[in-house]
Amino acid sequence: MRSRSRLSHAPPRTPEDAPPCVIETIFPHCLSPLTPLSKLTESIPNQLANALADNHTTLSSPMSASLGPKPKPSPHSTSPPLPAHASRTHLPTSSSSGSSSNAYDPAYSHFPTTMDCTCPTIATVLHPSLKQAPILTPSKLTPAILLKWEAGCLQYFKKKNIANTDHVTKVTGSLQDELIQDWYLSNADEIEAMRWPNFLATMHSRWLEKNWEDKMLTELIRMRQRDDDCFEHWVVNLQKQNALLRRSSLHMEDDSLHTQITANACKEVCITCNKLALKNICNFKE
Repeated sequence: MRSRSRLSHAPPRTPEDAPPCVIETIFPHCLSPLTPLSKLTESIPNQLANALADNHTTLSSPMSASLGPKPKPSPHSTSPPLPAHASRTHLPTSSSSGSSSNAYDPAYSHFPTTMDCTCPTIATVLHPSLKQAPILTPSKLTPAILLKWEAGCLQYFKKKNIANTDHVTKVTGSLQDELIQDWYLSNADEIEAMRWPNFLATMHSRWLEKNWEDKMLTELIRMRQRDDDCFEHWVVNLQKQNALLRRSSLHMEDDSLHTQITANACKEVCITCNKLALKNICNFKE
């Protein structure tokens, strides 16, 4: 009874005391007592979208709000990703270079950070056919390369029956190195007048390292046979080293080479060579 009396005696609510409607809270300006229902239905979607956008802006962080909206990437941008070894470099623009026709935006470019300091490569000899002069490719010349080129030239001379006076003129066109070509063109009359042995001696003195003969002889003298080296292979390598000096006064004759082999052979071979039967051998080949 008491609850009924309390409810019955409770003062009626006024429009001001009633809780606001959800639509009134979100759309305070779109409702009025005289707003037609059709107009209200048309305005609700637009007001709802604006309200959601306002709430999203309010909830965002102050930092993001201060930075402003991020620019959208251009759909036509096709810049490749920066490789791991590339460095960022700004290319000149129209304002810095003063040219309006060739304007560049900042881009990523790769530039080598160190210069190539590799040693020059060794030249090679190309001789696919005996009917043609052997080609000496451009690069550094060595005694072994010149010896190989000389052997190819002699085969070419025999195959084509070239006279001794024409040997030099027939092979100068196969020298591909730019410096050697410049040397030949600058002294063509003098070089073509040379005989073949003089021309080879000039090539050795002009294009090989300084004191190359002394270096080859020093390597020859230091070639000692180790205990695990095959005697035959060691002697062959020693003869090949001596062959590089064939156009030099330091080239060893058979007697000198025999003495060199006896002095630098391993202990076991030296003991064998001291036997009387071997001491009487005079022929180097034996």
